[in-house]
Amino acid sequence: SASQANFISESCVRRLNLTRKEYSTPVVGINGMSSNVSSGKVSCVIFPYSKPYPSFNLEAIVIPQICEKVPQIPAVVQKWKYLENLCLAEPLAVHDEMEIDLLLGVEVFEESIPHHTFPLPSERNIHAVIRGIPASTKEQEIKEELEQKGYAPHHIIRLKRNGGVPMPLVVVILPKTEKSQQVFNEHEFLGLSVRVEVQKNSRLIGQCHRCQKYGHAQSYCTASPKCLKCAQDHMTHLCPQTGQEETLLNPGDRLAFSNYDVIRADRLNGRGGGLAVLIKRGIDYHRSTNAEMQTIEAASVVVNMAGGIPLKITSVYVRYDDRYNNRRDPYDAYRTTSYLHERPSTTTTKPSEESERSKTSSDNSNNNSG
Repeated sequence: SASQANFISESCVRRLNLTRKEYSTPVVGINGMSSNVSSGKVSCVIFPYSKPYPSFNLEAIVIPQICEKVPQIPAVVQKWKYLENLCLAEPLAVHDEMEIDLLLGVEVFEESIPHHTFPLPSERNIHAVIRGIPASTKEQEIKEELEQKGYAPHHIIRLKRNGGVPMPLVVVILPKTEKSQQVFNEHEFLGLSVRVEVQKNSRLIGQCHRCQKYGHAQSYCTASPKCLKCAQDHMTHLCPQTGQEETLLNPGDRLAFSNYDVIRADRLNGRGGGLAVLIKRGIDYHRSTNAEMQTIEAASVVVNMAGGIPLKITSVYVRYDDRYNNRRDPYDAYRTTSYLHERPSTTTTKPSEESERSKTSSDNSNNNSG
């Protein structure tokens, strides 16, 4: 749709018994033709037939008829054999001649189609990192100080370590203006000596905080939201789930992936399904055993690389009730804990000392037998 406004037919307004407000405006169509056919305006909420989201609140201009019935040319769908077993988005006979009741304007039409875009270089904000601000300083204090210096910050983000421990680093997002560029020349902030740097781009692929897909940002995404905690269709910050919960599976559940071997490490002493490593068939590998750890589970394989160099791949899971290791990187927690379980005795014996002890033991044995 390229319409600048939303339109609804008279018959649809009567069927839905919508409240009409007085409104009159000329409707301009192709070739600049104008007509005063509007007979009011209504407010309504629209959403997909099969689910209550996404929903849109819109105002539509009432006109007698939007267009002729469509399709005007009959379609013989019985000849379309490739559609026989497909599940259509709407349980309607879209090939039959039907009336059009609602014409969406370009703004609503764009939002109703899941998509994402990318900002132009001129539209990108400035991301500045301020080093040296104590972790006890509130974001509101930082915002007020920036505004006193003439800046207009969009967002202020306190960086945190793994486990939620705040750091003396603050990311400030500013509009791309000449004034905002001067923030990198600041050396004094809240009476403290600070250093302001350009935020370095992460080497990781960015993830959208709305749909949880990769390669774009939330600000330029119109897809349906997906929660990172419970995988339901709402924004993560609106999730009613407060604590961290486990996803429980049965150890006997069979996991089958075409052309892949599944190396499992089931949790046998309690509920849950453990974890697994999936490795493509045809790769030269063997399974590696791990030490038994109370709160850390691991499944490992060793891939035989070219040149005889082994590559160990480990899937690590730190149980949610292990508060200490949950503050750390899972790999570091696994490496440290498995080392403590597997390291040998601290007492070492040199080869010469070992042979001397063996000889002495043999002599004592001979003396005793004599």
